Amino acid sequence: MKTVAMVLFPDFLLLDMAGPLEVFSIANRYLPASAHYRSSPSAPSPVHCAPPMA
Repeated sequence: MKTVAMVLFPDFLLLDMAGPLEVFSIANRYLPASAHYRSSPSAPSPVHCAPPMA
């Protein structure tokens, strides 16, 4: 299993995170379980995006 960490800065654009994360999600459908990707937060606190999500 591989870990992917995305560095998110305050006021990031949601699409800048969601697009690449979806690529890894689709890759997991075609890879064997031993080669799956997982995401990992780099900090325990939330990071706010711009514009704010309701």
